[in-house]
Amino acid sequence: MLRCDAVNEALRKSISLVAECDTISDGILRIATEFRYPDGSHVDVFLDQSSSPYILSDLGETAAYLREVGIKPWASRKRRNIVADVCRRLRINQNDGQLQIEFPGMDQDAFADAVLRLGQACIRISDLSLAVRHRSPSDFKDQVQDFIDSHQFQYEVDHKLLGSKGNEVRIDFKIDGPRPQSASLVQTLSAADSNTARHQAEDAFARWYDINEQRNGNSFLTVYDSSSDAFREPDLRRLQDFSQLIRFPAQQQLFLEALRSQNPGA
Repeated sequence: MLRCDAVNEALRKSISLVAECDTISDGILRIATEFRYPDGSHVDVFLDQSSSPYILSDLGETAAYLREVGIKPWASRKRRNIVADVCRRLRINQNDGQLQIEFPGMDQDAFADAVLRLGQACIRISDLSLAVRHRSPSDFKDQVQDFIDSHQFQYEVDHKLLGSKGNEVRIDFKIDGPRPQSASLVQTLSAADSNTARHQAEDAFARWYDINEQRNGNSFLTVYDSSSDAFREPDLRRLQDFSQLIRFPAQQQLFLEALRSQNPGA
């Protein structure tokens, strides 16, 4: 049976965080760690010893990796929050797209700790690429919310109204208009398969039908994911009976115009 002291000794001898180390321009050390990005490539960290304290950085390679797979890590509020949370928990600084840690020069324990924390941060942030591959309806809703945010509309998420039978009906967004009685109500749809898409379209139709008598000058907008071909034309045509259909982000200009028609000062 292994005891803790034997485990510690075995791991010290057998496990290294560093695959290789070399010197690049300006005397900066490139350290290829045993951490891996989702594509299997080594996570490199870079040590700048030209000032005190020393700076350990990824030199923006994690952000570059995400951009190469089509993901902008700071393009949405949800992604920014994920990156900020990882950095806060691992005590990482962000500087112009780079992940950095400062530590006292010649302190080997602090250096080892910095390599471990920075390597973990690079992995966790690069895993955004895996999350986007498995896009969910909530991801699409977040994308729509980021668009509304970016144009500085005043809005409410998960707005609740009273339906025709006295039931509570929740709509994804209520974007305020120029008068208290004037607003754009927005329901989002995103599905990876036709069965889910049909159920979502039926649910959205039921919501619009339930609150149609309480429209009160509000506009109804159904915003569906233009990256998916799962929605059937008959289901979409039914939704047009009560709402304006907008493909997003393909028709984001049309979406903006629809919101501004209720928000002329936006």
